[in-house]
Amino acid sequence: MNRADLLVHFGYNNWANQRILAQLAKLSEEELKAPNQLNHGSAFDLLRHTLDCEWGWRLICQGELAPAYLWEVENLSNLEAITHAWQREHSQMLTYLQEMSDTALEQPIDFGTSQGRPPKMATLWHLLMHILYHSHNHRSELAT
Repeated sequence: MNRADLLVHFGYNNWANQRILAQLAKLSEEELKAPNQLNHGSAFDLLRHTLDCEWGWRLICQGELAPAYLWEVENLSNLEAITHAWQREHSQMLTYLQEMSDTALEQPIDFGTSQGRPPKMATLWHLLMHILYHSHNHRSELAT
């Protein structure tokens, strides 16, 4: 895996996120927040969870701790707020990736300690791919 490939993958991730957001914008607030069979309770909650994970895992990759859920540190009470936060997150991820070297992608990252668990290691590129697969999975749930 190299930085150029990751930039392509995260570009696709943003494109797909924007498509899901556009489709969800067609729902009423009640439909968006209605309880359903999704594993986070509603389309809105699943969307917010997906954004939170992209943000939190990026912070872990950068050696930082996510202080809480994103919605506990930022107002994400509606789809417009989520859309703006996601645009900002995508921009922050691109900046992070563009400043990185291919060699850095092989760096081991402890992601266990950051989650209050014993140390658990993975290479940086594995964690970045996890972000992509996680978001892809939840977009497929939202698409249903």
